[in-house]
Amino acid sequence: MMLKINNPATIDPAVQRKLDDIPEVERPIKWDTSRTNAIKNFRNEIMTHGLKEQDNRCAWCTLPVGATGRRTAHRDHIAPKKLYPKWTFHAKNLVVVCEYCNGFAVKCDLDTVKTEKAAYDDMEFFIVHPYLHDTEKHIRFREKEGNEPGVVVEGITPEGIWTVNQLKLYEDGLTVLRAQELVYYRKINKLPHHFQILLNKATGRE
Repeated sequence: MMLKINNPATIDPAVQRKLDDIPEVERPIKWDTSRTNAIKNFRNEIMTHGLKEQDNRCAWCTLPVGATGRRTAHRDHIAPKKLYPKWTFHAKNLVVVCEYCNGFAVKCDLDTVKTEKAAYDDMEFFIVHPYLHDTEKHIRFREKEGNEPGVVVEGITPEGIWTVNQLKLYEDGLTVLRAQELVYYRKINKLPHHFQILLNKATGRE
């Protein structure tokens, strides 16, 4: 299944006030170009917290990101900032993802919002939202056993089907990479415990 994220990043109230003072229409360009301390602090906290909370995995495809997976970690606005600038600096609107899922060929500025509301938590989304939805009720891996990594993904609700199709989570390349994760998991769990620790540390999976 897709990652379920319980806790968004905690932003210093003074930093959040400065970000909230930015006119909504200016927020997307400020995100991309500004290097003020408030924006840098926000971006850093989103990345640091996201990697820890998500166990160094992409929120969408679940594959390792950063040094662990040799896949660049990106900050992704769930409701795209160009379409919904109000939520550019809203911590619950951001997750850490891999460069592929966040790229032009996949999510980019895909409109994920079904119904916009004044309060973020009241909004309705086409996409399975890692914070707002119970992800396991929408997306699952076929024949997944226990804590093993899943391989073949499928949507089981309209939101799940939309997410799998629009984010191309079904693609052969991702399926092969998830299968490699499963093989690694099974092999390492057959090793003595001290070797598991060493190998996980060496591969950044500790």
